[in-house]
Amino acid sequence: MARRTIAGRGWRFVATGVIVNAALFLLLWLLLRSGMDYLIAVTIVYIVGIVWGYLQNRIWSWQSTAPAGRSFWNYLVVYAGIYVAHIGFVTGLVEWLEMAPFFAVMVSVLLLITPVFVALDRLVFREQMQ
Repeated sequence: MARRTIAGRGWRFVATGVIVNAALFLLLWLLLRSGMDYLIAVTIVYIVGIVWGYLQNRIWSWQSTAPAGRSFWNYLVVYAGIYVAHIGFVTGLVEWLEMAPFFAVMVSVLLLITPVFVALDRLVFREQMQ
C-alpha cells in the first residue's frame, strides 16, 4: 500500500511541516513584534504546533489508525524531548552567537527535521510499519 511506504510518509511529513510551520512562523513573528520575550513566544508557538502538527501528521502524513490516546501521549513525549533540544539550540544561537530569535528558530527546526521524522515514524505512528 503506497501510504505505508517510508517515502510516502516522508513526503507527506515534509509537506505538512511546510504548511504548519509557515503559519507558526507567522505567529512567532507577530508575538516577537509585539515585544514578547523570545522564550515565551517560542513556547507558545511550540504548544500550538504540537496540537496542530499531531492532527495533521496523524490524519494525513501517517494516515494512522492507532488509538488516538496512545499515539497522542507518545507524540507529547517525543515533542517534550524535541522541545528540550529546540530550546537549547535556540538559546545557544541567540545568546552565544547573537542570532536573531526568529532565525534561530528556523535553524533549529531545520536541524531537528530528521530526528523528529524518525521519532514519529518509530515511536508514535509505528503501526504503519507492520
